[in-house]
Amino acid sequence: MKRIAIIFSIFPLILNLVGCGSSGGGGNPLSNSTAPSITSITPANGGPGTVVTIQGVRFGSFQGTSVVSYSGVTVTPSSWSDSIITVIVPQNAPANGSFQIIVNGQLSNYSSSFSVSNPVISFLSPQAGNAGQQVTISGQYFGSEQGNSYVSFNAQQAQIISWSSTAIVCLVPASLGSQSGSVSVVVMVDGNRSSNIASFNFSAPAINSISPASDNIGAIVAINGQGFGQNQSLVNGQVTYGGQTAQILSWNDNLIQFRVPQVSVAGTQIIVVTVNGRQITNSFTVENPVANSFSPNPATENQLITISGLHFGASTDSVSRNVQVQDAGFISSVNYSDNSISFIWPIQNTIFGTQQKTVTISIGGLTTSIIVTAD
Repeated sequence: MKRIAIIFSIFPLILNLVGCGSSGGGGNPLSNSTAPSITSITPANGGPGTVVTIQGVRFGSFQGTSVVSYSGVTVTPSSWSDSIITVIVPQNAPANGSFQIIVNGQLSNYSSSFSVSNPVISFLSPQAGNAGQQVTISGQYFGSEQGNSYVSFNAQQAQIISWSSTAIVCLVPASLGSQSGSVSVVVMVDGNRSSNIASFNFSAPAINSISPASDNIGAIVAINGQGFGQNQSLVNGQVTYGGQTAQILSWNDNLIQFRVPQVSVAGTQIIVVTVNGRQITNSFTVENPVANSFSPNPATENQLITISGLHFGASTDSVSRNVQVQDAGFISSVNYSDNSISFIWPIQNTIFGTQQKTVTISIGGLTTSIIVTAD
């Protein structure tokens, strides 16, 4: 009977020991008490390049061999402490996922889900232009670098000048030269996340004014308007006058400067501006040079004579010019301005009375003449 009583008294103790052993073996309390633990992430969404703060415990005072992953992809921390880690969302990050930390081979819990946002376009500057126009796209979640990302205007990829997470600078594609009106602008990040659609007004070229409205061959003329394109080469830009191709001095979306090409006759002829195959026209008048007067009167041998008039060509003009004096030929040294010509009178003085000589002035092949009275 004593043996039976001892057995029954020991049996509950055995059951207790077995129960404790089963509970401890399944939970591994030693491992859980030392593993890193994530309590929160901030923010909960953002694009590539977004700085995410991971808060928790037991991360370790420095990174060492510890690792942070996002959806299974290892990411490089920007900073590390025992309770806070900051990371930058990688360029090719999956759309949605969680962060996890491995410290000394021990895995943390998964963080709450982080959502990679699609890019967002806030505004374009400028909002209108033509092929070759430089445009700044402002917004967010573009990614810190371009990588495989791109910008499209009506599905035509734009040339990128610079790229950051909040601003992209690009050129309107030249292939849109025949477009007009509103076109759709989209930022595509990593080839699979598209932005909202922004509108860019593709303006048709138009001439508002010509300045000056008339001048000599070789003069610099400005065409004011819009829709010319930011760069001549990108829009295959050209200016012709009287059928002759003009030299382009400058070209942007609102202003073209050119030299009046050499034409055979003075008068009003048509200016044609070509932008991506589109032609717009206006008129311009080439003026004949005019010699009105001379001084001193009479002219004296080896003295400076000045002929006053109009449309001889300004100093900035590029034009062929010459002066020819009857019985003396071409004058080798002449000072020109748009309304006067001066040179040393080459004709010898007469012994008695005065003489008259014809002076012929040629500006770009157009001529005028004046009779000069000389001693």
